[in-house]
Amino acid sequence: MNNDCLIAAGLFALASTVAAAPPTPSHCAPDEENLFSCRIGRKVLSFCAPKTTDDLHVPAWIQYRFGRIGSTELVFPATQTSPIEHFRFTTENGGRWVDNTVQFSINDHTYTVHAYGNSNIPEAEGSVLVVNPDGTRKRLECADPGVYAAAGLWRFKQFQLLPALKDFAE
Repeated sequence: MNNDCLIAAGLFALASTVAAAPPTPSHCAPDEENLFSCRIGRKVLSFCAPKTTDDLHVPAWIQYRFGRIGSTELVFPATQTSPIEHFRFTTENGGRWVDNTVQFSINDHTYTVHAYGNSNIPEAEGSVLVVNPDGTRKRLECADPGVYAAAGLWRFKQFQLLPALKDFAE
């Protein structure tokens, strides 16, 4: 088998594996848009918004949801209200990559959700950093942020939110 055939076979195997991977579970209802979801251990982190008929339409609300599927333990904000008063957002991008950060605070705990994607590679990265009131930090890595994980968070950009604080993002 020549090198071209080996490379083609490898690419086909990679594409088949990505296509066959089961979708990441989500806390979003069928009438909601799943902006971002990933598994963290046996729990799932999701950002959900109402479905819109137009990609340019700004959703009325965005919610962060975390917990086991069917047993959500954290919903923020508690009501479906505009994200303007609740979230911060920073994005950086290049020709084929995007790096998004969404940040919010609950009871003096700061949550920083980070997603990175590059269209040149099938893998994406995602994590949530929790900073406690005493300054201790815990980073939870996403097991399966999905190929387009970072792209889903672009909806936050539509709100022109304050930028994420660097002190809590590192």
